[in-house]
Amino acid sequence: MRLSLGSAPLCGETAGDSERAVVARDSQGYVKGLCVHLISHHPCYGVLVDVPIFVVATAADAECVAEDLASVLLSKCDQSDCSGIRFWPVRRTIGALVNPRSRRANRG
Repeated sequence: MRLSLGSAPLCGETAGDSERAVVARDSQGYVKGLCVHLISHHPCYGVLVDVPIFVVATAADAECVAEDLASVLLSKCDQSDCSGIRFWPVRRTIGALVNPRSRRANRG
């Protein structure tokens, strides 16, 4: 299956270090996966690609969707000279979705 990937800032934020959503769609336009990422600065690890949301929404070709989304994150990591990618645990992500200010305060 060939997927198309698109990326855009969230909530009307401007380009730069804002959060971005990447959506994986199949040839018919159905959403098969989604990830949200941003560049953050960690006091010990330096620059990171933070991933609060990473969802594969298909059972048929989950590996392909996950690999395509991960390749976008790896590319972003290389472009931004990051030391790594940090996937947030589900519990922290849910709290950040309920209270977006906690997401900004807990970076690091």
